[in-house]
Amino acid sequence: MPDLTARDVYVCGLPGMTTAVLRTVREPGVRKRQIHHERFSLAG
Repeated sequence: MPDLTARDVYVCGLPGMTTAVLRTVREPGVRKRQIHHERFSLAG
């Protein structure tokens, strides 16, 4: 995606996936205030 640092990023998912995506989007310089996330787990 071109110029990811100019966009807000929304992530929702299981903890392992969410952590990986957050790490990946932070690498090119996306600021914390641009990242919105929720973690959930499956009931079981």
